[in-house]
Amino acid sequence: MRSSDKKDPASMLMSPLSYPVGIWTNPEVSFIGRTRERALADGWAEVEVGEAIAPYSSTIRGRVQGCNIGLLKLVFEKPTGRILGVHILGEDACELIHYGTALAQSGKTVFEVLGTVFTAVTFHELFKNAGHIFCHISHFFSRVTWVREFTGAF
Repeated sequence: MRSSDKKDPASMLMSPLSYPVGIWTNPEVSFIGRTRERALADGWAEVEVGEAIAPYSSTIRGRVQGCNIGLLKLVFEKPTGRILGVHILGEDACELIHYGTALAQSGKTVFEVLGTVFTAVTFHELFKNAGHIFCHISHFFSRVTWVREFTGAF
């Protein structure tokens, strides 16, 4: 390995999109990108940064397995929906972060996540659920439409 290829822990702090982090605890923890606080420190205005949190219990797999612990949080830029960070706490978090890494590093938007079809029954549904919450927070759907699409009610 060339000396210029070496990475040190301080370099992770300089570019939050460089490395995904996975911590194999119970429950697992993983993340990539910015937190809301880091985005604000990096120059985004308070009104330009949002968060959408989807609990594991909002997924089919979460309901089938009785997952009462776990969440996925997307940090995004308003109103574009560009994903700035992905933070996951729960079962398979260290596996799910691979998709989150691809989203954050490539500058994908929440709208592109909503257009993705995921196999059932996986926790990848969390990304879409967080996307629906983003749309609700950002007023892209009416309240009734959001409730219908997110919960299956009506």
